[in-house]
Amino acid sequence: MWENRDFLRVFIPRAIVDPEVAAMMNHAVISVRAQAILERLKHYRACAKLPQEELEALAQSVGLIGLVFGFLRPLVLGHDRLRAKKMAAVLAKVLVRGVDSAT
Repeated sequence: MWENRDFLRVFIPRAIVDPEVAAMMNHAVISVRAQAILERLKHYRACAKLPQEELEALAQSVGLIGLVFGFLRPLVLGHDRLRAKKMAAVLAKVLVRGVDSAT
């Protein structure tokens, strides 16, 4: 998300007031990214055992973590970018542990 910060800086405020921009952003940023994450998650044994609905929710969650820690925290809230990245990695480990214990 950090690499797309200029795009997001312009399009997030526009998406709030313009439904066409929101739809484009949903497709270009959210849906495509979630699908790519979902495909990567399928390679993990624990994730391969998850029902499709749970796998999709996990992929969406990972995408949102990327948005929050890769864009919102460092750029909008002024948090240290490396610290935000580290926190995202820790959160990912917590999610993986949760997936492992659920299977």
